[in-house]
Amino acid sequence: MNDYDFTISSYCNAACPSCKRHLNYLTTSDNAPVNPALEQIHMPYLSFENIIKNNDEFRNSNVSFEGEFGDPIIHPDITKFIHLGSKTFSRLDIVTNGGLRKPEWYAKIGNEYSNVYFTFSIDGLIDETNLYRVNVNTKKAIDNLIAYKQTKYGKSNHQWKYIVFEHNAHEIQDVVNFASERDLNVSFKINVLPRYKIKQNSLQKVNDILSKTNYSNDKAFGEL
Repeated sequence: MNDYDFTISSYCNAACPSCKRHLNYLTTSDNAPVNPALEQIHMPYLSFENIIKNNDEFRNSNVSFEGEFGDPIIHPDITKFIHLGSKTFSRLDIVTNGGLRKPEWYAKIGNEYSNVYFTFSIDGLIDETNLYRVNVNTKKAIDNLIAYKQTKYGKSNHQWKYIVFEHNAHEIQDVVNFASERDLNVSFKINVLPRYKIKQNSLQKVNDILSKTNYSNDKAFGEL
């Protein structure tokens, strides 16, 4: 558990159906509009800088840019946020769907900052199985994950979070093989929300596969 979380942007390139950005995120209806009450903004970098410099409790703390209402990588000044955060915090965790920016950008971050950790939320090897991440280019996201993993610090400071739904449960063995061949740190979460909820027989097959690996099956996605 991190000490603090900064939502530095409420913009997002994706439209994940169960995201709180949407009006009906707890129902089974797709294609919901973004909640009109959600203000679409980027935190000004100077505001972040002032908060950090004027509040000592942030120094040497564990902080995340998780983006509950947006993806932090979409922020136009994300590199500046990372630079200041890495100098101030003991650890900076960044959670992203991976579909933004290019491999060269992730490579630069991974070779420069020893205390920055990335979690890539990618729920499939192809668009057809990563369909929960609406509008995300899956190949681009995986290329960015691999680019970060291949860096000086990213080789250990990365996590691939894969949510298991009914539509991608058949792919788990392929994901395990893919991650093992590339030495990727992957963890699985089982979706328990009504939308795309995994069937019991599919869940049993997933658990059988994971029981034979070193990969973790973390707490369920959607638990309150």
